[in-house]
Amino acid sequence: MSFLMEENVYLKNRIAEVLKANCDARLLANLETFQTSFICTDSLVALLRNDVMEFEKRWLADGTSVELVNKNIAGSLKRLRENINAAERTFNQRQSSFNDYLLENIQ
Repeated sequence: MSFLMEENVYLKNRIAEVLKANCDARLLANLETFQTSFICTDSLVALLRNDVMEFEKRWLADGTSVELVNKNIAGSLKRLRENINAAERTFNQRQSSFNDYLLENIQ
């Protein structure tokens, strides 16, 4: 998740660089859409980090046997992994779309 956060910051900085070099009104609406999607990514990563912390808290606080803990957390861990993988796929699609847009529209 740290990688997603760092890459997302890079992409938002890239938008600022593009706007400094070329403040074309035609680009502004599309760049605003990308900026909004990157802000959504920030929110999603924050939620996932919170989920990870809650998972760790539950795992560490559970004083029962290892076997019972493993059964109780297996489902939660699977959902958490699925959510993180989905966030990564979504981010990669957004990043790819943004890079494609820049290649097509920025000289």
